[in-house]
Amino acid sequence: YGTVCSNVYYKFSHIENSDTLSFTINGTESPLVFSNSHIVYIGRNFNERSPTLAKDVRIGDKLVTKEGPSKEVISVTPTMGGLVNILTFNPHLELKDGVIVSGYSIDETLNSILFAPFRMMYRTFGAKYTSYIIENTTFNALLREVDRYFSYSINIIS
Repeated sequence: YGTVCSNVYYKFSHIENSDTLSFTINGTESPLVFSNSHIVYIGRNFNERSPTLAKDVRIGDKLVTKEGPSKEVISVTPTMGGLVNILTFNPHLELKDGVIVSGYSIDETLNSILFAPFRMMYRTFGAKYTSYIIENTTFNALLREVDRYFSYSINIIS
């Protein structure tokens, strides 16, 4: 199908719990959980995908997979949970059972622009140095504040 998922260059865990949605998917062992504004791909296959906010997914929609047929959403349940930002050079994440989703929320282009400095730092300095910078206590506190305000902004516009 031409699907390419890249390695993770940045992972950031939120401290507080947030509103999430738990999807039961036909053919998967455990539910998939996303923020309301996370982008998932609905469609018959990756090439015919439609980026859709998780809050707009309905029972019967089909999530795109890496190989084979799409997987049908059987149920959608509101939950609370911790969120994790996982960023890759190619903005597609392959989840267990082959489901492919975006690595972004709200808007893939906007997020790509916002996280460009992290991609540049990783490409320039490599994984070890980038991890050292990102895991620095002061820098991490700054990231948490930026993430908090970004999350507030996303909640206001969505």
